Amino acid sequence: MSHSLYCTLLLFTSIVTTHASFLSLSTDQEALLAFKDSLEPNPSLSSWNRTAPVCSWPHLSCDQQNQRVRNLSLAGLGLKGPLSPHLTNLSLLLSLDLSSNQLHGPIPVEFSTFSLLQSLNLSSNSLSSRIPADLYNCSSLLTLDLSANQLWGQLPLELGLFLSLQVLRLDRNNLTGAIPPSLGKLSSLSLLTLSRNHLRGRIPEELGRLKNLRRLQIGMNNLHGPIPFSLYNLTALRVLAVTGNELVGSLPDDMGLKLPNLQQVFMAQNNLSGRIPSSLGNCSGLKFLDLSSNNFNGSIPLIFANLTQLSFLNLKENKLSSDGETGLSFLTQLNNCPYLEVISMASNRLSGVLPDSIANLSTMLTEFCLPGNQISGTIPDGVGNLENLQLFSMENNNLSGTIPASIGKLSKLLQLTLQGNQLSGPIPDSIGDLTGLNKLMLEGNKLSGSIPSSLGRCQKLEVLGLSQNTLSGSIPREILMVTGMNQYLGLAQNSLTGSIPLEIGKLTIIAMIDISANNLSGEIPATLGSCSSLMGFNMARNGLVGKIPESLSSLTSIEFLDLSSNQLSGVIPNDLQKLQHLKNLNLSFNKLEGEVPRDGVFSTLNGSSILPNTKLCGGIPKLNLPPCISKRNDEFLALKAVVPVVSLTAILVIALLLMLWRSRQTRKVDNQSSETFSFEGSHKLVSYGDLLNATNSFSDGNLIGKGSFASVYRGIINGETTPVAVKVFDLIQHRAAKSFMAECEALKNVRHTNLIKAKTSCSSVNFKGEEFKALVFEFMPNGSLDQWLHSSLTLSLVQRLEIAIDIAIAMDYLHHNCEPSVVHCDLKPSNVLLDNEMKAHVGDFGLAKLIEAHFTMSETSTVALKGTVGYIAPEYGLGAEVSKEGDVYSYGIVVLEIFTGKRPTHDMFSEGRVSLAKHVTMAYPDHVIDTVDPRLFLEEEWGDPRRMKCVLEVLGLALWCSVEAPRERPSMRQVLKTMHEIKGCLLSLSI
Repeated sequence: MSHSLYCTLLLFTSIVTTHASFLSLSTDQEALLAFKDSLEPNPSLSSWNRTAPVCSWPHLSCDQQNQRVRNLSLAGLGLKGPLSPHLTNLSLLLSLDLSSNQLHGPIPVEFSTFSLLQSLNLSSNSLSSRIPADLYNCSSLLTLDLSANQLWGQLPLELGLFLSLQVLRLDRNNLTGAIPPSLGKLSSLSLLTLSRNHLRGRIPEELGRLKNLRRLQIGMNNLHGPIPFSLYNLTALRVLAVTGNELVGSLPDDMGLKLPNLQQVFMAQNNLSGRIPSSLGNCSGLKFLDLSSNNFNGSIPLIFANLTQLSFLNLKENKLSSDGETGLSFLTQLNNCPYLEVISMASNRLSGVLPDSIANLSTMLTEFCLPGNQISGTIPDGVGNLENLQLFSMENNNLSGTIPASIGKLSKLLQLTLQGNQLSGPIPDSIGDLTGLNKLMLEGNKLSGSIPSSLGRCQKLEVLGLSQNTLSGSIPREILMVTGMNQYLGLAQNSLTGSIPLEIGKLTIIAMIDISANNLSGEIPATLGSCSSLMGFNMARNGLVGKIPESLSSLTSIEFLDLSSNQLSGVIPNDLQKLQHLKNLNLSFNKLEGEVPRDGVFSTLNGSSILPNTKLCGGIPKLNLPPCISKRNDEFLALKAVVPVVSLTAILVIALLLMLWRSRQTRKVDNQSSETFSFEGSHKLVSYGDLLNATNSFSDGNLIGKGSFASVYRGIINGETTPVAVKVFDLIQHRAAKSFMAECEALKNVRHTNLIKAKTSCSSVNFKGEEFKALVFEFMPNGSLDQWLHSSLTLSLVQRLEIAIDIAIAMDYLHHNCEPSVVHCDLKPSNVLLDNEMKAHVGDFGLAKLIEAHFTMSETSTVALKGTVGYIAPEYGLGAEVSKEGDVYSYGIVVLEIFTGKRPTHDMFSEGRVSLAKHVTMAYPDHVIDTVDPRLFLEEEWGDPRRMKCVLEVLGLALWCSVEAPRERPSMRQVLKTMHEIKGCLLSLSI
């Protein structure tokens, strides 16, 4: 071959290779652009275009030699749309990560053509299909993560053909059927997680072949039978999680010898039995041990001296005992665990003396929970050393002695529950130093002395139980001014004296009060009528005198009221029969007189007890009371004299009202040149210039939110130190001026800790002579609920429930405690703001309506269509008038969003697909847990069926609120009551 011919061939080969490389690069570009076009517009992909080289695009990387796309990482970018098959044209792709987005639809079968792909992560989306059986053709795959989607169907047998696979995550889906034995062929597998599906059958023996397996997580399924002995041959195993199945049998004695590398063991909520293996002491790296809610018996082995890495120990709800010489010695051994955070051994058969050595437990300890045993002895004074303790629960034991004053050093304590023991002596004043305390239960002891007024400093107390002791003295006014007390105040069966303080009326959000069986005297304070959320009140067996206050008829939520065995006199207030929820009323053994009402709770013998009160008359026939003497003649004569006077007065009043109405009409103007609305406790008056300076000329840097009618800016007004939120109305927008007026009108009539507080307003002109309207609010440093639900921020289960309760408290106030009632009309997460303590405040009253008796359909129906799509009650679309029921519907949708993490306008609910409510309804109750936000629980909490039950109850209540028929929805008062009950149940789970 001549030299010239050789050069020609070489040049031709180079051109062909270069052209092929160019075509391949062009293919990558077209594939990515096609994928982008299949999604909703997203700013994260805005720079993906044909003008910039592919390898310069963000979120991907190329190899240096061929300039081909090798890695594509688009996690957490908020991508919306179907999963496009165009990505499979990236033929040299090694890694694809699309996790934590909002992708929906099936996994394309074309994905099986990724021959070089080593890592595929599609987790935390809304993908819904079977797992394609042909995926095994991705023969190079090392990691396959399809967790936290909505995949369904059985696990394909072909999963056993991924011979190189090291990580397989299919948890948090809707998968059914059995675990395929073929998974035992994946000899390279180090992580296998199938938890939180609907898998059935036995755990395959074949899994014992996975010699490289480090994590096995198959909890929260319906697996049954024993744990195969073959699993105990997996010597590399670090995590074994089988919580929440129906497994039986015992653990082998040599478990810790065969699995020496165990770090996390989760076996709760099964039917396992036998003894806890002493060999677990050989697992020196063990951090989590959860064997709760099984049938383990015998003594707790003395193994903890070796477990120096232990941080979580949960053995509650078994049949464990502490008989014999060792007794509670295991508690002393736990002193060798410096990282220990949780000890829970509730509801076992433990006995013996509580050792003083618990004072030397880890200072990282947050929970010490041993209730429901037979433990005796005293609480050691050194308990104050446990500086990070949040829960101290020893109720229903046999403890004696006094409550040590050092307990006041536990500044982070949230719950102190010691009821049902034999504690004596006074309640230490130092408990008042526990300012974060939300639950204090000391009932059923032998405590004496007075109730310390220092408890008034515990402003976050929701539950205070001091009943069944020998406490004396008066009821301190300070504890009746605890603003957070919303569940229970129990002072019954003591020796309290004096009158009921007037401050009892400040407990406006409490559900239950019991002060029965004391030596209280004086009259029932009329201020009690302000306790608008009260559902139960027991004042029986005291020495109360005087009349039953008429104000008790304002207790519209009351279900149980017991005033028996006192010295009350006078008549029974007639309006008590109007209390719709009152089911049990006991007025017996008093000195009441006059006519007994016939309606409401008085209409049946089962509902009320009023005997013996010897001077009563009338009532329903079954009471067999004497008839009341008629005074009709005297009344008739008086009426003849009164009627002319009343008639003349009525004419004069009507004439005066007509004149005032005409005067008001003539003064109305659409545009006010200068007006400032007055709010109670308001900020000083501000001008346009003040607000301009406060917000740095309404700069974008101070912009914190924007809505349909207004923008909100952060600012600091001259002379002030705390920031404010300035809501500036865009008066060019239609209805913006009306929104301003509506919000001012509503805010003038409402005052509540869970409503956004308006400081002042400004209605004037700007420096250009243009109309200007703004409202100034307190600043909420933690932004809106919407921001927390739909970002990388995380809310715990308790936080979500507390926020939902805060919203319910606010709506209950607007609906039932305002006169006239207020309907919000635009309840949604972006209108719920969070303060620095994560307390929720409902805001934005731009569409609010005051509901008065004279409102008609025509006056309200034009507003009914206003609101936000997804949260508007369906009847509003049919022209129905604004109603409280419409707000209840919106609340239900908000709660669903809080717990599912999905907006009602999510892609999966558009284009005729099911709504958010129907999505949850279809899964309710058996599979509803698959609809919740994956961030709702910590990994170890997913195994607790009682937490799941609480969530189930919340979602059930939300579905009740969001039914289509308005009359079938509960009132906000009913909602609030149920939410408090659920919260009480949830808080008890930590014990």
